[in-house]
Amino acid sequence: MLRKVKKWLGIEGVKLELLIPEEISRDTKVLNGKIRLYSMNAQTVSQIVIKFVERYSRGRKSEKMTDEYQLGEISLVELVEVPADEAVEIDFK
Repeated sequence: MLRKVKKWLGIEGVKLELLIPEEISRDTKVLNGKIRLYSMNAQTVSQIVIKFVERYSRGRKSEKMTDEYQLGEISLVELVEVPADEAVEIDFK
């Protein structure tokens, strides 16, 4: 029963790690990378949405304001089986 509650809350769900280059040239128009998925239990992923957001902060303390600008978005709609205790990698562009 505890396992079902953890799964419902997303505690033992799929973990995601983005593998992208440390440095990217200003002239680069496309970001290439990999998504690494892993889980403690076998899971099925149906969709992954990646958003590339720039955060711009200005001001100090209580007057600090932060703006967010969405630079890009990609939605990968495919069924991916993530076996227990194994990593699965998906390429994206």
